[in-house]
Amino acid sequence: MQQYVAYTSAKNVPLVLNFSTNWCETCLDASPIIRRLLEELNGRLDYAEVKADEPDLADELVRWGVTGFPTLVAVRREFMEDSMIIKAPIDVVQIRKFLQNIADLGARDRGESPRTSEMP
Repeated sequence: MQQYVAYTSAKNVPLVLNFSTNWCETCLDASPIIRRLLEELNGRLDYAEVKADEPDLADELVRWGVTGFPTLVAVRREFMEDSMIIKAPIDVVQIRKFLQNIADLGARDRGESPRTSEMP
């Protein structure tokens, strides 16, 4: 995972990690919503789904401060910028705002105007 974090940071594109599990209903419901919202941002964020129930990922959960599922972690310049735990009922507006804010930070890092592809 560290190599992917470094790769996205080198591109100056923030990375959103979606820590979820196979047994979590909210995780299963949230993932397609998150992917749809990311599509609306037209590549302004990189994205990776992390199946957190893998035993070898315990250190990553601690590293990124994951305490519940699903958790979105925004990584910018190889450091955690922000995170949010998604709870049922899923608040699409809250997720959209979270993603848009991180995309805006990445745009500033690249010298672009924020919200060049503002979400509906």
